[in-house]
Amino acid sequence: MCIGAGTILDSLRAKKRLVVVVNEKLMGNHQHEIADAMAEKNYLLKATPETVCSVLKQLPETVFTPYPLSGVSFVVILMLSLSCFRPF
Repeated sequence: MCIGAGTILDSLRAKKRLVVVVNEKLMGNHQHEIADAMAEKNYLLKATPETVCSVLKQLPETVFTPYPLSGVSFVVILMLSLSCFRPF
């Protein structure tokens, strides 16, 4: 299944434990950017097809940071996580 940012957000808002497996063959791979930003905040685990088995083994003992239900937009989190954007 191919999912995007909306599905990731819906899953996190529903308090689901999430492992995102990025498609490394996409051009301009925005999936990596989104997954990296969310994994950096400890909202989910990120994997590639090559690492998915080892990442899934980490899942039972992983303690995730709860995703904020309001007040913080995914776009803001992503922008702040990218090196090209620094506020003020």
